[in-house]
Order: sequence, then C-alpha cells, then structure tokens
Amino acid sequence: MLGGLAFSYNEIYIFSILYVSVLGSAIVSTIWFLLIREEEVTVVSASSLVVPVIAALLGWLFMGEAAGYNFLLGLILVLIGLNLVNIEGIKCDERHP
Repeated sequence: MLGGLAFSYNEIYIFSILYVSVLGSAIVSTIWFLLIREEEVTVVSASSLVVPVIAALLGWLFMGEAAGYNFLLGLILVLIGLNLVNIEGIKCDERHP
C-alpha cells in the first residue's frame, strides 16, 4: 500500500515499468547525444530545466492544479535563469581569463 493506494505487481505493471525505464531512457539518451553534437553543452543541459516548467504548466492546464504566486514566481525565475545561461555575448573564456 502506497499513500492509501493499493496496487498489485502484475505483468502489466512490470511491463510498464520496464517500458518506461528502458525505452524511455534509450530515446532520451539518443536525443541527448544527437543534440550535443549539434549544439553547445550549456544550451543542451539548460534545456533540461524546461521540463519542470512544461510539466507544471500541463498540470495546471489539464489537471486543474493550483497556480498561485509561488507557481508563477518559480516559472519566471526558471525562465530568467535559462535566458541568462544562453546569453550569446558571454563565453566562459571571457568570464575567467
């Protein structure tokens, strides 16, 4: 029992876990390495910060989750951080001579 929810370890459950973990990891890893070949590592790694933003927005849009001031502030701060990481004019060499 997990948090008041009962579930059983049947074939569908085990297949679902294996499918999500193995196939999902394979797809994500492939996309990750293809992107790193085409783009700078800082841009690709910063893109992982977009995932929680999209998940939060989809939860609010489709699942009716609350979107208060903390929610909006968090989204804005993450987007500002992404923008700062991806500023074209500043390179690592220039910041640390």
